[in-house]
Amino acid sequence: MSSANLPPSVSSQPVGDQGSRPAVGHAGRRCARVYPPRQFQTPVRTYRHPRTGRHVTLIGTMHVGTAQYYAALGELVSGLEAGGAVVFCEGTRQATVPNDQALAVSDAEAAVLEHVEQAAAFTARRVAELGWVTQLAALPHRPGWRIADLSMLEVIRRAGVEVMAARFRRTLRRLDWSDGARRRPHLFRLGVAVTLRTAGRADWTDRDAGDQVLVHERTAVVLAAVHGTDRDAVLLWGAAHLPGLEADLANAGYEPAGERWYTVATVPRIWRAIIGAVLGWPAPGSVEPARSRPSIVDARNRSNR
Repeated sequence: MSSANLPPSVSSQPVGDQGSRPAVGHAGRRCARVYPPRQFQTPVRTYRHPRTGRHVTLIGTMHVGTAQYYAALGELVSGLEAGGAVVFCEGTRQATVPNDQALAVSDAEAAVLEHVEQAAAFTARRVAELGWVTQLAALPHRPGWRIADLSMLEVIRRAGVEVMAARFRRTLRRLDWSDGARRRPHLFRLGVAVTLRTAGRADWTDRDAGDQVLVHERTAVVLAAVHGTDRDAVLLWGAAHLPGLEADLANAGYEPAGERWYTVATVPRIWRAIIGAVLGWPAPGSVEPARSRPSIVDARNRSNR
């Protein structure tokens, strides 16, 4: 089926028609794209082992997007599960922590864990102003799904408390503004637009030391789980993990068997965000401060002045 025959939210590309893109499994293969004019998309790629016939489906996700995006992915996962596949998902906030580690949380580690929860709450609030939802809210873990991941406490300890604390402090500064703010919501939209367009055009690279753990070491954890079973597998993981996942599957002899792209959301208009920030327009979906109604006494006092 050609991409022209698919709805705008989903497009496909024949296997082997890679154009100028790097080969399958190469770290440079695109994790996301912007489909004209402003549809930000992530791929679903299927691999098959020629000797065993086993299929592994990589569902590269964004952790925020439209409800329609997560509904489409949820339907896809349901079909694969019905066919006998096991689902491996990420979940640093849901992964279990050994009791001996959980009992020895330092004050500095506890502070970072609190920042994590605050950032999650702020993220849900800000993307709601875009008309989006979080993956955890729209596509929560289902019974039978296996969380193959590091816990957030393990991530903090491997990456370093200061590295992770600085990372989440930056996130909170970007997301925290008072109700009724005029410039900050537009600057947030501008940042989202630039980030999505950049991700859609270039390779994703490590931003700081925390990515060694957040991306590469966590990828190794789920790959160990995948290679620990001979069942067909579905990996519902962030798109930033795709290069490592695909490289490992290629090294293990898996071959590409299909690719489809799903629309995450529409990229905000950059020009509108810039003009809105300069002119102080109220941002669509943003919260205006509540205005108290003047009392009858106040109204009479003003009329007698």
